Amino acid sequence: MKQRLSFKLIFAAAMSLIYLVFGLALLLTDKAIIPIIGGARVAIAVLTLLYGVYRFSQAYSLYSKKERNFRNDSTLLVLMALMTLPGCGYRNPGAGNQSTDTAFVSVDETLRPILQAEADVYQVMDTLGELKLDYIPEGQAIQRLLDLKSIMAVASRQLTQKEVDFLKEKSYVPRQTKIATDAVALVAHSSTKDTIFSVDQVKAILTGKISNWNQLDKKNPSMPIKVVFDNENSSIVRYMVDSICQGAKLAKNSYALEFNRDVIDYVAKTPGVIGFIGTAWITDREDSLHLSFHKKIKVISVSNDTEADAYNSYKPYQAYIADGVYPFSRDIYMINAEPVSGKATRFASFVAGSRGQRIILKAGIIPAIAPTRVISVKNSL
Repeated sequence: MKQRLSFKLIFAAAMSLIYLVFGLALLLTDKAIIPIIGGARVAIAVLTLLYGVYRFSQAYSLYSKKERNFRNDSTLLVLMALMTLPGCGYRNPGAGNQSTDTAFVSVDETLRPILQAEADVYQVMDTLGELKLDYIPEGQAIQRLLDLKSIMAVASRQLTQKEVDFLKEKSYVPRQTKIATDAVALVAHSSTKDTIFSVDQVKAILTGKISNWNQLDKKNPSMPIKVVFDNENSSIVRYMVDSICQGAKLAKNSYALEFNRDVIDYVAKTPGVIGFIGTAWITDREDSLHLSFHKKIKVISVSNDTEADAYNSYKPYQAYIADGVYPFSRDIYMINAEPVSGKATRFASFVAGSRGQRIILKAGIIPAIAPTRVISVKNSL
């Protein structure tokens, strides 16, 4: 009888642990591992936990009948359960401090020079796990985040409330951190003489109201204007339509390539073309690649005034973006959906921290938290 009672006790304790572990797994694991979503997932988890508690009470009732020889066995079961529970939790790419952790980050290709510089420094400092950056158009980067194919996205916009709610339904709470302010730059062939535009002129070019260079200035040769940008799903196109054209469609003389570098190469080879690229591709003058860009193209100055001239027009350089006199600026965000602190979260903290912000400053755009320097000026030597 005593032996049978011990077996019942072990069985009841084991079953209680199984139900408790499964209930916690439902609450903590990704739906890709256990494909139950929504309220049903929570309801099943709660019922499973309650039944686990009930089975545990049965085990305790058997134990209270002076079945003391079970003490060592029950202690062993508890220790095994404690060792098992951490493995049942969510293990997303980049979570924890395992050397095998991988964090997938989708980055708007326009921001490639900035994020690659950040990643190069960060991965030397943090050798735990692996950081994989995928440079793709902004629209695709956001969609990969929503599909949970990436745990973080870097883009020039925040998520909409609908997108936030969509992730919350999957038990992911995105954290959106502003890391910088950059701008959209206009570039033209090196032979271009007219390199000063007003905002109204830029809008007229994008919407097709101005389609020839001599419409800008009668001194210009009669040559069709062709507009090129990186990708139809890029942040630049979204900015052009939403912020410059106020929702109006782009003209038929607008063409999409693939990457910012393609735009620069095409503009450098083709007179009469105006290219729209991210400022980061032309502002880091310590980068030899960017210096070669400057030899191929001309950067267009833009004015907020109706009549643009050399005195009221500005290029998308750091000081003019910071002062707000260059009109086509935009904020950059890191959107982190990692549910536990892991590789992606540590990377976001690095970029938003002092060292990461200095890398952004060096790249020629405006960090969200500008490092300050105190200068003491003496009245006399």
